[in-house]
Amino acid sequence: MSLKKKVSIEDLVFARLQELKHPLCVGHIIRFPFVFAKICPIFCLTKDQAWLVLKELQDVGRIEIVPYQGVRITTFLDSYQSKNS
Repeated sequence: MSLKKKVSIEDLVFARLQELKHPLCVGHIIRFPFVFAKICPIFCLTKDQAWLVLKELQDVGRIEIVPYQGVRITTFLDSYQSKNS
């Protein structure tokens, strides 16, 4: 019997945000339209729900919300770093 690690919605959203980091970021900021276009349809979230997830990610220090601009990733998942190294 294998034990599976529980994955939170915040972890899944954070992984999707990292996919946007390289091609679409200007000054390391991922613009809000790209953020919402990526996470809302995939997870069936409204913008209000997406904001709650983004604020939770900011509270734990994974992203920084830049007012009127977008989000800046402040930490990376280990799996993402090893995959793109």
